This record gives sequence, structure tokens and C-alpha cells, in this order.
Amino acid sequence: MIRHEPRSLNRVAALLGALLLSGLPAFAAKHAPKKHTAGLQRDRAANLILEGKSSMAHRSFNGAIAAFQAATEADPGSAEAFLQLGNAYYERGFSRGTPDKAETKDVQRALAAFENAKALDPEGHGVSEPFLLHHGMGQCYEALGRYDQAADSLRKASQTARHNPMPPLYAAELRYKMRDLKQSSESLLESVERARRIKAYRSLAKLVRTHPQFSGLMQVPQNKMILETFDAVEAGQVPEDQAKAQVEERLSMRDALASMPTSEARKLVIAAAAPDPRVQQWLEEADGDFKWRKYRRAVMEYEQVLKLDGTRGSLGAAERGRIYQNIGTAYRQLGLTNEAVTALERAAQEMPDSSTTYYQLALALSTQGQFTSSLHALELALQHAHSNSDLRMTLLLTRTDSELEPLRDLPGYQRLLVQYAPRGARAR
Repeated sequence: MIRHEPRSLNRVAALLGALLLSGLPAFAAKHAPKKHTAGLQRDRAANLILEGKSSMAHRSFNGAIAAFQAATEADPGSAEAFLQLGNAYYERGFSRGTPDKAETKDVQRALAAFENAKALDPEGHGVSEPFLLHHGMGQCYEALGRYDQAADSLRKASQTARHNPMPPLYAAELRYKMRDLKQSSESLLESVERARRIKAYRSLAKLVRTHPQFSGLMQVPQNKMILETFDAVEAGQVPEDQAKAQVEERLSMRDALASMPTSEARKLVIAAAAPDPRVQQWLEEADGDFKWRKYRRAVMEYEQVLKLDGTRGSLGAAERGRIYQNIGTAYRQLGLTNEAVTALERAAQEMPDSSTTYYQLALALSTQGQFTSSLHALELALQHAHSNSDLRMTLLLTRTDSELEPLRDLPGYQRLLVQYAPRGARAR
């Protein structure tokens, strides 16, 4: 019988333990759950993001960039890390205040980070501040001279922050730079209306008049008129409804490019069943694309609205008429006059008293070479003008729009001027 001393047994156990322990780290590393490792990386990235935000709060952009860059390396799938990295480069690059003075390399790095964040999270649901993403991209695109992309990003920023007056203000500045003065004024008006809703009009008006990025807007008479009109509202000198009517008249909604229905449409809106949320979503997208002159996309989206609502019938006649009017206007802008006439005639069926619809139809028919029909539509536009001011504006447009030039030599055109000009003159 062989006997083992207790000490010998202890040494054997210790040796086996040492052997097992010596192989444990490699074994554990090889077989560790990937989920656990990914969780650790996410935690590390989250801590680095907090560190970067702390540096941003102290305006230490270099430290923030280093922290956010490390966060993207720790968790390459983190849209938030790339958003914050882009924001840090943006703040450093735009420290001089305007896109024209931004530091190009920082702008390019900011845009690359923003684009990575958007690629990782296209819908913006996983980032803390989706507004910063679209706004930052818009300003970077503008600084790089890529204005169309800037306009698209600012539109998304405006949709993301629907109560914030700043996205439409930046859009107004961009459109002014693009020499699209009509859209510049409409965006400024939207900004003013948002500011008034949150009791921030005076701060906004001061910003527009004094900040170097926006002060150029005051070179446009319509923009100056907008602020002066609402200054009077703030001072209690003019009722708000009256001010809005005056501004809309003077801006002239010639191509119905406003994001909301025209004053005519608003008067004709009737009670309807609650619309399908999908219809509303498509309608918002269509109105946004129409406003920003993305006519092909707008037509597709408007047609989807009509298709979705076809059996439900939740849209009133005025809203359907507005949609068909916008479709017709979009087709006309695209040079598709046959389609434009068809859509505008349908709009007139839905809104038989709409001066704006008949005017758009007159433009399309004249472009198509149907001058007699165009003259008839123009007469209907003048006949259905809802006020002397609307009539005066329509008469002014008939004298200046190039599409109507072939009509001006027709006897019937001169007859319309003689018939309606006196009433329009009373609006002065």
C-alpha cells in the first residue's frame, strides 16, 4: 500500500492549479462572449463622449476632438460619437462666426464625421441631437459652396426642430446668397412666425439686423418689410392677422411656394375626417420638397398622398385642390405642360373659386401655345380675386410674367385691363 503524505498532495494540487491558471487568460480571451466585449467598448465610448462634452463646455476643442475621436475608435458603430466629433470640428472651424470665414480643413473633417453619423443612423433616432447633425451638415455644405446640399440639410433641420426659428433663418440667409430672394423672404417669414410663437421675436429681429451672417438679408426690401411689419405688431400698432395678410400680399405667392396653404385655400378648408397619419407624413414631405423646388420628388409624393387618401376621403376639397395646384405648378416648372394643364384643370374642379389656380392654368396654357384658352383662364383668375389687393397683384403679374407675353398683344388682354384695372387701383 502506497501512502501519500499530505504535503505531497498539497504540492500536486498547487502545481495543477498553477498549470490551469497559466492557460486561463488565453482560454478566456479566446472564448469570452463577444457581446460582453462589445458592451465594454460601448461603455468606454460613452465615457469618452462625456469627457469630450466636458471639454466642449470649457471651449477646449482640441481636447474634445481627441476624446470624441477615441470614442469613434472604441465603438465604430456609434453614430453619437461621430456626431459629437463632427460638432467639435464644426465649433472649432466656425469659431470666426460665418461660413465664409470657416476653416476649410475643419469644415471637411466635420462634414466627414457628420456623414458617418448619418450613414450609421439614417433616421436620426439613435443620436441625442439630430438637429445638430442636419444643421451642422448644412453649414458645412454652405461653407464648401455646395448650396443645393446645404438647402436640403437645412430643410431637414427645420423638420427636426419644428418650433425652432433658427433653421428657417439659416435657410433665408442661404437663399439670399443663392440670389433666390423670394424663397429667402418666405423662409424669413417662417422664422419670424416661429419666433413669435415662442415669444422670441425681439431677439430674432436683433440677430437678423446685427449679426454679420444675417445682416445682408436687410438688403432685400421684402425682408426689411417683414421685420418692420412685425415690429409694428410687437409695438401694438397693427393687429397680427392684418400684418400677416399684408406680408403675404406683398410677398406675392406667384408659384404657391409657401409651405402652408394659400389664404384662398385656408378660407375654403372644410371639416373632414381625421387623416391617415401616413397621408400627413407624405404630405409634409411633399410640401417640403415643393417649397425647396424639388419638383420631381414633390410630384411623386403628392401622388402618393392622393393614392393613400383615395378611398378614405379625409382630405377636404380645398386641400385636394391645393395638391393638384402644386402638382400642376411643379409640372410646369419641369416643362411638362400637358401634365401641368391636366393637374391644374383638376385643381379648378376642386376649387372653382381659386384665383391662384386659374392664374397658374393661364401660365401653363400660354406656354403650351393655347393663347385663347390662356386668356380665358386669366379672366377667371381676375374675376375670382378675393380682394382688391389680390386683384392688383394679379394684374401686376400679368404685366411682368414672361409666360404671358404672347397674350399682351391680343385685344382680349387689353379688354381685361380696361375692365379690372380700376378696381385694382382702389387697393392702393
